[in-house]
Amino acid sequence: MKLKPSTYQTAIIKAVEENLAKPIKNGITVNALAGSGKSTLLVMIANVLKRYGIRPEEVAVLAFGNKNKADLSKKFQEKLGTEWSESVRTIHSLGYQLYRDALFVRHKLVKIQDWKYARIAERKGWMTDKNGFVGKLVENDIPAIRDEQEFIRLLELLRLYCYEPTTENVAALNGEYRLSIINNEVVAQAAKECLEAGEDEAIFRYIIDRVDMCYLPWKQKDNSPFSDVIAKLRRQLKVIMVDESQDTDQLQIELIASLIEPGQSFIIAVGDHYQSVYHFRGCLNNGMEILGKRFNCINFDLPINYRCGQVHLELVREIFPHIHILARPDAPTGEIRVISNKDLEQEDHLIYVSLTRVLANGSDESGILYLVLREREDGVMFPSWLPEKYCQLWNFN
Repeated sequence: MKLKPSTYQTAIIKAVEENLAKPIKNGITVNALAGSGKSTLLVMIANVLKRYGIRPEEVAVLAFGNKNKADLSKKFQEKLGTEWSESVRTIHSLGYQLYRDALFVRHKLVKIQDWKYARIAERKGWMTDKNGFVGKLVENDIPAIRDEQEFIRLLELLRLYCYEPTTENVAALNGEYRLSIINNEVVAQAAKECLEAGEDEAIFRYIIDRVDMCYLPWKQKDNSPFSDVIAKLRRQLKVIMVDESQDTDQLQIELIASLIEPGQSFIIAVGDHYQSVYHFRGCLNNGMEILGKRFNCINFDLPINYRCGQVHLELVREIFPHIHILARPDAPTGEIRVISNKDLEQEDHLIYVSLTRVLANGSDESGILYLVLREREDGVMFPSWLPEKYCQLWNFN
C-alpha cells in the first residue's frame, strides 16, 4: 500500500518544488523528531527532484557515518534505483574526492594515518617521542599543557572549528573543552607549526588523517587547483541534502557553503536538534540553527512519530513537555510495563526478547514499552523523573 504523505511532508515537498523555480533559492531545514521518517522524507524529496528532471549527479545526499550512509543508500536503491543510491555519501568521502581530484592523486597513493599529527608533533620536538625525549610542551616544571594527548585533540578541534591557531582561539577551545592547557601562547605556536607541517604533508606527500579530508579542501578553497575542482562541483550540484544535520561541525558547514550557489543550488538539512549529542567530538550544539542562518533557510517541523504507540508518546510529552511529538493517526494504543532490574536478573525470556527488539529497532513488535525501575540503597526509585503513576504500575513486593 502506497504511503500517503502527511500534511507536514506535503508542505516540505511543496517548498522544494517552489524553491526549484526561484531565481535566488532559500535553504530548507527540517526539524524531524525521533521516528518521524527522516529517511523516508529524503527519498520523497529525491523523487520530486527526479520528476523535475534533476539528475542523480546533480544531487549530493550527505549522511552521518558509514552505517547511516549504507542504510540510506539502500533505501534510495530500493525506491529510485542504483544511480540515485550513488548520490548518497558521507561528507568525508565528498571532501576526500575534492582532495584527490585537486591533486590528481589515486586512492592507493594516499596514506591515511590517524596518528599523523602525533608523529609531526614528536618530530618537531613538541611532544615526547617514542625514545623518551621529553617534548617542549611538558619539559618545564610548569608545563604548557598537562596532558600531551590533549594537544592532538586541540589540533583536531582547531580544524573542526576552522580556527587559525592564535592564542585567543586556543584559549577559547581550552575553556570550552577543558584541555588542561596552561600556556596558551606556547601551545598556539606549537599548533601553528604542526598544522603547517600537516598541510605540507597532505599536499606534497599525500599523507592525511580523517579530518584532513574536509579540512584541506576548505583551507585551500581559494587556491588553485582546489578552487578549480570546488568550482566545477559547485556548477554541477543543484541540491545538497544533509541527513542527521544536528551533528554537523563548523568545518562541514564551511565545506558545504563552498559548494552552494544561491542562484542555482540550495541545501536541505534534516535533523533533530534534540538529538545533538556529539559536541564532545567537535560537533556544534546548535548546528541546525547555524545552518538555518548560514543558508537563509525556511524551517519546517516533522513531528509525527511512526514507531511508537499513543501512550508511549504521551509519556514522552509528559516528561519532556517542550517536545511536541505526535502519534500517527492510526497508531496503536500501546502499553507501558514497569519492571525492576531484579526482573531482568530472572532472565524472563519474553521480557528479554522484547527488550532486545526495543534496543535494536527502537520499538517492540508487541507494542509494549518496558521501563526499568531501580531502587537505590536509600529507597528512592530511579529514574527519579518517571511520573508517579508509572511507578505505581510496578509491584514492589
